[in-house]
Amino acid sequence: SKDYIPIKGAVECASFEIVKESKKQYAVSTRIQQEQHDAVRGKTVIQKSGEKIVVQNPPEMPLTTEEMDEVYSLPFMRDYHPSYEVLGGVPGIAEVKFSLIHNRGCYGACNFCALAFHQGRTVRSRSIESVVAEARQITEMPDFKGYIHDVGGPTANFRHPACEKQLSKGACGGRQCLYPTPCKNMKADHSDYISLLRKLRKIPGVKKVFVRSGIRFDYLLADKKDTF
Repeated sequence: SKDYIPIKGAVECASFEIVKESKKQYAVSTRIQQEQHDAVRGKTVIQKSGEKIVVQNPPEMPLTTEEMDEVYSLPFMRDYHPSYEVLGGVPGIAEVKFSLIHNRGCYGACNFCALAFHQGRTVRSRSIESVVAEARQITEMPDFKGYIHDVGGPTANFRHPACEKQLSKGACGGRQCLYPTPCKNMKADHSDYISLLRKLRKIPGVKKVFVRSGIRFDYLLADKKDTF
């Protein structure tokens, strides 16, 4: 109603009616949502819309490695629903059927991408053992030809949070990890990802392993080792 009681500690965006008419207020509201979309320091965001109030709850904490491993151990079919057979199948399945997701979250902050809204800025990864186990299952699929099409995620070469601080204090508000220059606290290290790729390549039945997800090259160049 018009006489609503604000939620304690919440951050309020300009109303829908205002952002609909003002590009600047639309941008300000988007920035507010981005700043509060952090599992550690994020607050409830509210916005008036006519006679109603839209409430965006703070995001949940990202899954731990153990929790991600449990999720990806579930018996997924790795195929489209049988109901699509009468339509000739789903051609897009070919792009992902033999691909592996090893991480969630992204601190890349690319302007064209809303991934941080979906999964947050704190990167968490599955264990190498979990990814290898899934790859072994893929090799047993009847139409597998020996090629793992991708070992990636939002950004393929992220395997851990940008820095240790993110785990306890959240991603920094008002600045990015990589732009305009990489943060001095960022840990640029590809050793775990390289180990994962090499172990996947050694699995019997695997001929080649590809990386087709996006690779963040500024992060790559920040790594003091040139192995990757």
